[in-house]
Amino acid sequence: MKGLLLRVGIDTGSGGCAAPIFEDNSFEFIPIPEISATSEKRVYINMVGRNGNKIVDLVPNKIKYSHPHYDPEFETFTYGDPTKIKRNQLSELIPGDLQIFYAGLKREASEDKSRLFVIGYFDVEEIYDFQKIQKPNYDSVFRMMPNNAHSKIYFGLKKLNVAFSDEDLVIVRGKSKSSKLVMKPLLLGDGNNKILPELEPIFGYDGSLQRAVGHWIRGEYTHKVEKWLENGI
Repeated sequence: MKGLLLRVGIDTGSGGCAAPIFEDNSFEFIPIPEISATSEKRVYINMVGRNGNKIVDLVPNKIKYSHPHYDPEFETFTYGDPTKIKRNQLSELIPGDLQIFYAGLKREASEDKSRLFVIGYFDVEEIYDFQKIQKPNYDSVFRMMPNNAHSKIYFGLKKLNVAFSDEDLVIVRGKSKSSKLVMKPLLLGDGNNKILPELEPIFGYDGSLQRAVGHWIRGEYTHKVEKWLENGI
């Protein structure tokens, strides 16, 4: 068993802001803006968060009419990526592995930097590697995961009669009963995008939490992280 730690959600580099964490330590998960054709119907201006917040009040004006790229999505628990490094990492996952998501969150009316928090996780159930799926079967595979952002790109392009070209895509699906978006996030990083020193013995990792790559958790550390999640959520 192993785990993969991935940074997701809107931030100053992808979308122009950090998602909020509130006084009661609840938060809103805000996805990055979509840059492709999509069948996604929502736009930020008509989205309401799980805390009842109007999402448009939490994002920059420049994206208020943009569609969100909900990836991961926590309704049916899917996440995908076609970029070289991440798709290779996702393709190494097997059922029973742990996929952990973290995001930058900022306290309202605070001068502090955003901090990195674990916001959810998947208990991996299945992996769909599109390098191993024949193109005539794409349609049926995407229809099995209608909530996934890449499925919505596929159907958005199909409506425009444009070929889907992300053959390097890998989508991971989590078990519905043991995957979740947490109610209150768990602090993971310091103000400089590094893992907290006290968590290094749990995660077996002491480096940067940059967005471009996922970070592996292996061996005994996977079980330590599982216990940390159980105790903190």
